[in-house]
Amino acid sequence: MVLTGADSVLADNARMTVRPAELGLDPELTALAERRPPLRVLIDGRLRVPLEAAFFTVGRRWW
Repeated sequence: MVLTGADSVLADNARMTVRPAELGLDPELTALAERRPPLRVLIDGRLRVPLEAAFFTVGRRWW
């Protein structure tokens, strides 16, 4: 699970997704990371992050 706050997402339009190429994973771990991405959770008590932000437009969606 990846838990983040609104400020982190707003600061750099963060996606909070796994990017295996940047981690230098071997092919087996890369496949696993792509099949089972972590659950991304955003804490935004004042609803400041727009729905058009990259956080909401990439990866699996959970509501």
